[in-house]
Amino acid sequence: MMRSAYKLQYSESDTMRKIGLKHDMNKNDRLTESELRKEAKQRQDELPNEHFLFLVPGPIGNREIIKVLTVLV
Repeated sequence: MMRSAYKLQYSESDTMRKIGLKHDMNKNDRLTESELRKEAKQRQDELPNEHFLFLVPGPIGNREIIKVLTVLV
């Protein structure tokens, strides 16, 4: 099933195109994810320099906030 899941986005039906798949997360993972994203947003709002962006990449359970340069100097 997962091998053919990409075909949903090319379906002729609008209903099928709106279906998306996400990683299975337990309550603790969702809470941690939410806290990390809030902290990243807070850091972004506090930083006066607009050339950086705070992201939360990584596999579930091992995510961390990173600072990324958005404009090449």
